Amino acid sequence: MSTLQAVLHATRVTTSKDGSYQIVFEPCGQRIRVEMEDKTIADSKRAIVLRETGMQPVFYFPREDVRMDLLTPSDHRTCCPFRGTASYWHAKIGQRLEPIVAYSYEAPHASAAHVKGYVAFFPDRMDRWYQDEVLTAMEAADLTPTHTNPLTTWMIKTAWASASISDLVAGFAAELVRTGIPLLRLSLHIRSLHPLLGATGFIWHRGDDQVLQNLVGHEVFKSDRFLKSPVMPIYEGAGGIRHRLSEEDRPFDFPVLEEIHREGGTDYVAMPFLFSDGQINAVTLSSDRAEGFSTQDLVHINEVMPLLGRLVEVFASRLKAETLLETYLGRQAGREVLNGLIKRGDGREIHAVIWFCDFRDSTTLAEGVSRAEFLRILNEYFDCMAGAVISHGGEVLRFIGDAALAIFAIDQATVGVHQDGEKACAGALAAAVDAAEKMRLRNVEVAASGGRGMDYGIGLHIGDVTYGNIGTGNRQRGRPD
Repeated sequence: MSTLQAVLHATRVTTSKDGSYQIVFEPCGQRIRVEMEDKTIADSKRAIVLRETGMQPVFYFPREDVRMDLLTPSDHRTCCPFRGTASYWHAKIGQRLEPIVAYSYEAPHASAAHVKGYVAFFPDRMDRWYQDEVLTAMEAADLTPTHTNPLTTWMIKTAWASASISDLVAGFAAELVRTGIPLLRLSLHIRSLHPLLGATGFIWHRGDDQVLQNLVGHEVFKSDRFLKSPVMPIYEGAGGIRHRLSEEDRPFDFPVLEEIHREGGTDYVAMPFLFSDGQINAVTLSSDRAEGFSTQDLVHINEVMPLLGRLVEVFASRLKAETLLETYLGRQAGREVLNGLIKRGDGREIHAVIWFCDFRDSTTLAEGVSRAEFLRILNEYFDCMAGAVISHGGEVLRFIGDAALAIFAIDQATVGVHQDGEKACAGALAAAVDAAEKMRLRNVEVAASGGRGMDYGIGLHIGDVTYGNIGTGNRQRGRPD
């Protein structure tokens, strides 16, 4: 046996095999050389080749045999279920900058520990490949799976009919269990475009009847619990996280893993899924099977993540639109726009109690304080006023400088118009009393610290309001009269 053969034999790695899906790392046994422009980027007789079901072979080069001085680290990260988080590299030779040409696994999972310290190149992004000094045609890998994924049929034929994100999460979790994936807990974390909410979580736990929806405020992102959560690195671009939850692996990197371990969890995976605008969201999965998730389990899940992401995005986009329209137009007006009231001249009459409030002497105040201080005071004022309107069933239609216009609608479609009118009037009066009390308490607190109180006025009227779209052809605004 030659010296080279002895080295290759000594470094031969094992085969990971799960059902029909196979992953094989083995010594290449040839000299592999890669060029870009007139430079040799990598040249090695010690390359490892990865053969994976449905993929073309991938050559991994020892870092010592790679011109790392020609490569620049990228911020891009992706997750492989069985190799770990991939870091990417750009190449710059002379005036040519080629983005994302290579990748490596800085801290691979135990099942792929063989490639730690190795670098792989995308075949179609290198100019020339040589095997034992013979020029070889290397094409981009065909990523079409050649194995059967039992989750695909459900995704295509059933998932689209889900009525909500909660329904989709429950159905997806049930399908994972039905196909034999040992799922204990699944959670979906979606960032929100909302003035009060930073994210929304959907949590499924085996044995529970329904998915728990968890609304997360912006302040949570600064909390110790979130900063030590595995979701945070996913949001920041980590390609994925995996932890075995055995006793010998303790202490765990993240506190939540202790909680899952106490529930009987043996394996934990967190991975990103993207929306079409690049927004990063996260899905986490826990197993309680002794050996955890198999490679095939994670391959099947990873393959359908893009489909799941697009389905979730449909619901999230609707929620985002509702949130934006409710925030800037009001709940009822926003609903009208979503339901098609969008053309200039569209409108309808509303019988309602009309609320108008005004911050008195605000101009004088604004001239005596900084802009930031004035905005803080103005927001406190609206918290008292508009907050009372919303909590008593009214709808704020517009903020007009230091004033606010709101309505308490009377539903004329119901038989009991009189009773509904009494309810609207009672709500408006209760809101006025509530707002006055909030302002009194605020002024007492401010006066105690030597500050200046706020004066205001509230007007109420009942009658018909015409609500419709006015403006130019491409810039409109809802207008009550």
